[in-house]
Amino acid sequence: MRYAVVIEQAGAGFSAYAPDLPGCIASGSSVDAVEGLMIPRPVSKVEYMEMAA
Repeated sequence: MRYAVVIEQAGAGFSAYAPDLPGCIASGSSVDAVEGLMIPRPVSKVEYMEMAA
């Protein structure tokens, strides 16, 4: 899925929100910081293992 994210200058920093996701907001000192908070990098790793029956 893709969502629109609005990033605006807010005083000395920036804020962002996703209109289709109520409550999904972020603020930071730069556009890059706000984007990182709105779309965090994955921290999970998945591996599959075969188990003998």
